[in-house]
Order: sequence, then C-alpha cells, then structure tokens
Amino acid sequence: MGEIEVQDVVLWAGHVAGDTRLRQRISAMAPDEEIELEIDGTRGWWRKMQQGKDGRPTQGLKASSPNTRRWWSETFRTRKGHCLAIVEVNRG
Repeated sequence: MGEIEVQDVVLWAGHVAGDTRLRQRISAMAPDEEIELEIDGTRGWWRKMQQGKDGRPTQGLKASSPNTRRWWSETFRTRKGHCLAIVEVNRG
C-alpha cells in the first residue's frame, strides 16, 4: 500500500509514495486506460490522461466516474496537503 498527497485535481504518478509498483503501473498505462483505485477507503475509477500536445505521455489520472469525480473534488477542496492511503483494487 502506498500514499498519495492530495495536491491537484488529478492524480500524478510521481505523487505516489511507498508503492513503486503502483507508480510504475500508472506511468505505463495507455491513454484512456482505466484503473480502479482505493484511496483512503473509497473505491473509484480513474482514467489515464491523453498525451500532451508535444506527444509526451501525461503521467496523470482523472477521475472517470461521476461518483469518483464528486468524491475527489470534495477531497481536494477539504484535504489538500494530506497524505492518503492508495492501493490498486485487484480484479478477478
């Protein structure tokens, strides 16, 4: 299990601490690929961002479901700067 500091309206791979595998997994995802994460006990779906205009990969995830977007927006507003537990939810 890793931690992520609430710093932005998106999750950045580089902000994942304590779980190198998850940080690398996020970095290696294809644009628009989805991942289910549990953050601070709340499960939600996240989508890898598109490449930048210059063609470089963007190492961020945006909340992809309405419930996750609402939850993360509230979390960002009220808990910016806090470190939260983060783990990938295993499928299967």
